[in-house]
Amino acid sequence: TMPCIGGRRPDGADLGPDVDERAYFAGLAALEAASVVAFLDLAEALDAHGAPRSLVERALRSAGEEIRHAKLAALLARARNERPSIVEIRPTETPDLEALAIDNAREGMVREAFGALVALQQAKHAEDADVRDAMKRIARDELAHARLARDIDAWATGRLGARERRRVVEARDMARAVVV
Repeated sequence: TMPCIGGRRPDGADLGPDVDERAYFAGLAALEAASVVAFLDLAEALDAHGAPRSLVERALRSAGEEIRHAKLAALLARARNERPSIVEIRPTETPDLEALAIDNAREGMVREAFGALVALQQAKHAEDADVRDAMKRIARDELAHARLARDIDAWATGRLGARERRRVVEARDMARAVVV
């Protein structure tokens, strides 16, 4: 197995940390599909906490981009005789602001940024033209998702106390250690 590329995962998603390299694009399609739910949940949580409308709208736009990514990855999988799976996601409650900031640090600031870097590498170095083309589109969006995570972090941590901000930084640092 190999590490699954980065990307925002929703709470309640049954996604392992690794994918079988023989089914890489099928795993990618499942992750991208789960990311749709993650961004919808994020938009709802941001709205519940009174975030600026622009952050909520960017989260909703990101959900739409993840739909395109899931379709692209599924096409790549099928072209390689891989079968994308359905990801089961359990419903979750709206997190408090600290939990939202911690999840954003892990899933957005680390996994989205890492996913963007992986997609950029694949866009440049993949042997197959269909992979390069798909990854160019995905990389552009993943970079925007990482920027959204950075902007959410600035908004959310500005509303937290010093102890809560330290926990957000610790969660981000722990996620970095796992991804790299």
